[in-house]
Amino acid sequence: MIPKRALAVPLAVLLPAAGCGLSDEPPTASSGVDCAVNAPCPQSRIVSVQGTGVDPTCFESPAVSPVNTGPYLNMAINLYYASEVLKRDKVCMFPAILGNTNDAYGGAVKSWTALTGKKLTPDDRTVEPGSDPTPFVLRARREGCQAVLYNGTEPMAIAWMKVVRQQDVTGIDWLMTTAPYTEAVAEALGPDGDGMYANAEFEPFTEADSPALKDWRALMTSKNVPLTSFRQAARHFSDRAGKIVRLKDGAWRVVTPDWRAGVAALVDRDGEGVSLEEALATYTIAGARQDFAEGWKGTLTPGKVADLCVSAATADEDVVAAPVDLTVFGGRVVWCRS
Repeated sequence: MIPKRALAVPLAVLLPAAGCGLSDEPPTASSGVDCAVNAPCPQSRIVSVQGTGVDPTCFESPAVSPVNTGPYLNMAINLYYASEVLKRDKVCMFPAILGNTNDAYGGAVKSWTALTGKKLTPDDRTVEPGSDPTPFVLRARREGCQAVLYNGTEPMAIAWMKVVRQQDVTGIDWLMTTAPYTEAVAEALGPDGDGMYANAEFEPFTEADSPALKDWRALMTSKNVPLTSFRQAARHFSDRAGKIVRLKDGAWRVVTPDWRAGVAALVDRDGEGVSLEEALATYTIAGARQDFAEGWKGTLTPGKVADLCVSAATADEDVVAAPVDLTVFGGRVVWCRS
């Protein structure tokens, strides 16, 4: 069942008199302007729970609590995945800058640089929603890019990958944010989408056998609603946020079982990060609370269920690179390094 508080409400209901503190329950919204309107109300009783926060304000104000992890953390994760997992030396970025998002994307780049010591070449922020992708795709090839980060919407991503195929550009990985992670994009591109990655802000919806998605998938299917990552915002499936999916032969597949890149991106943010304990809590305690399941999971407590791993790290900064000593899944030890 979709919780009552997760039903979207119009801005006019949230702030009928441009005032604050008018609601006993935190309403959920997904408007592109709601965060900026609600942000100045940190002392009120109203809390805007964004289903899909995009504006940087959504992630900065104490009055706003977005369900999704957002495009800026996802961009940092994508950068880390490109350089440290795919091992690409030449990482380039062509983000479409909308509104006041430039500094937020810049912060994602800074956190990646601080973590890896690497820099983007080039970092071209002149792309616009209506831009022809051709000159940017050709520049990526001319610059010798091995991985390119792009944040286009569904139609923008489709147009981008079509140009990649038309221009016969090969040898580049194309990493997108969450918007293109849809069945419609996979169907539209087919094999033309090979080499395209996206970041799943929630439990990857293409995991057809996921118990967490069972009722959501049934609801969407019964109402003939196309499956997309953003449509999961009504249910808080963020316990696997930051997973990377890859398009291959017209189908999305999860390619990152490792949560450590997300933790690293949260911790090392050029002086603005959180502690390792807080970062781990976003994957455990916070995820359980968002699923209204903190009574039976989320912490290592007698009587609760948990899958767990034991890291060989002896310092916080070693967590990403350190090997895993032990993994317990479903009550069984499935990996033991010794």
